[in-house]
Amino acid sequence: MHAFYDAAIAAGASDDGAPGPRPLYGEPYNGCFVRNSDGHKIEAAFWDTELAEKIGMSF
Repeated sequence: MHAFYDAAIAAGASDDGAPGPRPLYGEPYNGCFVRNSDGHKIEAAFWDTELAEKIGMSF
């Protein structure tokens, strides 16, 4: 997720949410958002399955 964000910004995308936790989406979720040159919002995400199972959010 961090590598994706860094590469996207280096390639000209604009920041629309730096990498980090997004508690609204659940404690195991971490994500980042960028916008490409056409204005499309692109997300990269990480779901911590070990944490999700530990807190009873396994799917």
